[in-house]
Amino acid sequence: MSVPLLIALSSGLDLTGALKVAGSYGSPLLYGAIPVVMAWTQRKKLKEQVDLVPGGIASLVVLGASMIGLVIHELSNDFAGVF
Repeated sequence: MSVPLLIALSSGLDLTGALKVAGSYGSPLLYGAIPVVMAWTQRKKLKEQVDLVPGGIASLVVLGASMIGLVIHELSNDFAGVF
């Protein structure tokens, strides 16, 4: 709770900044990086069993690359005025 509050206080008591940070960086982490890591770990531990994630390695690569692309896009938007 303290990180969104600090972001809100630094932007003039407006919670829009906290929501933007959560949506830009928190959501890709939650829905992109964590499922890829979990599926990869499951795949390494259960080599002899059927994979729970359909699509094989290709689906993990696509999801991971999409998450990285989204974060890079958001970083470029956030720092566009700096450079």
